[in-house]
Order: sequence, then structure tokens, then C-alpha cells
Amino acid sequence: MTVAPVPPVVTLVSVAPNPTAVGTSTTATVTVGTYPLFGPPTGTITVFDTSGNSLCTIALPATSCAFTPTAPGTQTIVARYDGDASYDSGLSNALVLVTRAAPTIAKAFVPRSILVNGTTTLTFTLANPNAATALTGVSFTDTLPAGLVVAMPNGLVTTCSGTVTAVAGTGSIELVNGSLAAGSSCTITASVTGLAGGLKPNTTGAVTSAEGGTGATAGVPRRRRAAGGGAADDRQGVRGGEHRRERNDVADTFADQSQPSDCTEWRGLHRHAARRPRGGHAERANDHMRRRGHRGHRCE
Repeated sequence: MTVAPVPPVVTLVSVAPNPTAVGTSTTATVTVGTYPLFGPPTGTITVFDTSGNSLCTIALPATSCAFTPTAPGTQTIVARYDGDASYDSGLSNALVLVTRAAPTIAKAFVPRSILVNGTTTLTFTLANPNAATALTGVSFTDTLPAGLVVAMPNGLVTTCSGTVTAVAGTGSIELVNGSLAAGSSCTITASVTGLAGGLKPNTTGAVTSAEGGTGATAGVPRRRRAAGGGAADDRQGVRGGEHRRERNDVADTFADQSQPSDCTEWRGLHRHAARRPRGGHAERANDHMRRRGHRGHRCE
């Protein structure tokens, strides 16, 4: 006589927390009913989402497993028991899981280039990407890099709720316990002073909320001019940067050619340099003639 496996009673007890947040560990609890005649079931239970993607697996006699949602929205969760010699396979009831998105944060310096002891405006923009869920407990901290401090006065203006702190002379700006209505955004603006020249990369801490969990950071590179002015790109960063860049352009031109042997050739190269150097073509030609050992020559 053959005894067929009995149909199991598979119950998806809970998915918690629910609602959950993107990146938050979420636990599914599942049970399989036991018939005394056949003893406890063995084998595995697999938890699936709406699209049939496997989320996590339970090895009996355990009753739960954890997974981490990667996208906001709602999805139906179902568990499937794979069966064993005594119990047939079977599906559980379905539960709906709601996953909320974390708030987002962006930042910008205007202007992006300032003189030492100059001031720039730093603006943070926070947004709630959830169309139907408000976020509370919205918080972040931005620790400024060495050489940047909150200005005096701090120029603080905000449309965000919660507590914003930006103490003049300190190196941090923070928001604590803010809130964002569904689909809304707010801004925080403060003045920042540069105390030392150089590139100043600046990245905030992650923005967080009670409902949406932990979001991303926001960063933007900062470059400020050195004392005395000058260009704020790849140039020397001191007053007279145009002339110093000219010398580099001329040297690069010579590096790819045979060395000129007389004044005419030197002057010709200088006429094709990126910018006219101070002192005119003749003076620059004389300088290069001396460097190449033609000390007895004088270009007019």
C-alpha cells in the first residue's frame, strides 16, 4: 500500500517591520502545521515577493528568515514549503509589505570659488520621494573640512522644520528631528568662510528618518583661491597666474620639437604660444637662448 504525502498547512505569520524601509532588515515568520501521525515536517521554506523573486530561505525546524528590501513600494509576500517524504509541497497565505524610501539630500556652494577669508553660500536641499508617506525624524550632519568654517554672521535661512544648528566659527551644520510631508522638499542655507587655500572636498553624513531609514550622503568638491588671488582652476593660484601658465605652455611646446638654434626660431615658437608673455618675444627668446647655452647671442 502506498501512502501519499499529506497536504501541509503553511502559514505566513508575519513580515516585520511592516511598513519597512529600503535597506532595513525585514523578517518573515512562517509555520508548517504538524500531523501527529507523521511527525514534524522537514525540509525548506522559501519566501518570495510579487515578482517571484526569492527573498530568503528557512531550514526547518527554524521558523523565520530575514531579507532587505532594495526598492520602495508595495509587494505581496508569499511562502512556499517544498515538502518532504510525509508532507506535500504547498503555498502560504499572502501578506502585503509596504517599503518606504529614505529622504534624499543634495548640496551646493555658490560661488564655488572664493578668496581666502571670503564667503560662499552653502545650500542643502532635502526631499521626501514617497508619494503617500510623510517622513519624521529627518536628520543629517555636515562636518566641514579643515579650512572651512561657518561664517560670522552665519546667514542661516531654512524652510525645514526641526532644529538647525550652524554656530559661527564652528565646522559643522546639522538638522535634527525635521519632518517632510509626502512628496515635499525643504532647504537650509548658511554662509561659509574659507580660511585656507586649496581644494576642499565636502561630503555630508547620511540623511536619516524614522519611516524611511538611512539614505545617501551629499558631496561636492570645493576649490578656493590662495592668498593674493589668481585663477581657481588648474593654474598656479597666485596673482600673475596667467604669466606662469604661459611659461608652462611654452615649455610643453618645446618638449615635442627639436630645439631651435637661433633667435628667429625662438621668436617663431613664442608667437604660437597660448598667450603673449610679459616682456615680448625678443626677451623670451633671449631667455631661452641663454638656457640652451647660446650666451653670446642677443635677440632683438
